[in-house]
Amino acid sequence: MQLHLADLVRLLAAGLVRQAATLSCIEVGSGGAVTRALTSQAGASRFLVGALILSPVPAQWPTALLGETAVWAAVEEMESPAARLACRAQALFGTTWGLGVVVSQEREQWHVQVGLAGVKGVCLEIRGDTAGGREALGTPLVEYVLSWVIQEVERTHGSGDP
Repeated sequence: MQLHLADLVRLLAAGLVRQAATLSCIEVGSGGAVTRALTSQAGASRFLVGALILSPVPAQWPTALLGETAVWAAVEEMESPAARLACRAQALFGTTWGLGVVVSQEREQWHVQVGLAGVKGVCLEIRGDTAGGREALGTPLVEYVLSWVIQEVERTHGSGDP
């Protein structure tokens, strides 16, 4: 059975609240689709501590928030900007989990990178490409991202170590 977006948000919220865990998110080029989904239901403030939705142009990013810090420099060698943003979200907001989502376009191809950071560092990094218009990045993208986050949160629940 495939879960719909609202079901995925409820499932993630329940898992995070059950673990007394928190989530923060930095999205680039996604229009805030993941954050919008997470805040679409009452009670999001029980697990979502903060989010930043940024332009795809790094020169426009707020240096005071995302500038060079020990945390940013420590993950600089990672290939994925999404992984760096996940670690930065986690450090910036002081959350159990940090989520980074980067969406970019090259001609008719959309590139998606997702990074998820836990206490032990980046534990999930996925990349994907999709063809078609911007609508291909709406609900299907958010469902895909949330499914991966839920899987990782549930996987670590038994060990107690995100």
